[in-house]
Amino acid sequence: MKPPPGNELSILGGNIRRRRYALNISQDELAARAGLHRTYICSVEQGARNLTFYSLLAIANGLGVTLLELMAGVQSPPEARVAKTYVEEPI
Repeated sequence: MKPPPGNELSILGGNIRRRRYALNISQDELAARAGLHRTYICSVEQGARNLTFYSLLAIANGLGVTLLELMAGVQSPPEARVAKTYVEEPI
């Protein structure tokens, strides 16, 4: 099932697709470069796959970009954010 638009995985998948298009390579070519299957790349680009760190790193290497570049525009979900709390120490 495809996640709703605006979802972090959809944003990541779009970043991957745009970079692949910029390199003018197919999903098959990216899959070969990353050591993954073409259908995996397809589901990642659709935002339907929650990647492991290893797979994300392999895709970044296959595209010749850094993880930071691939993650542009991706934010952690609100429930995953840790609120910073400050405790005042007594004087």
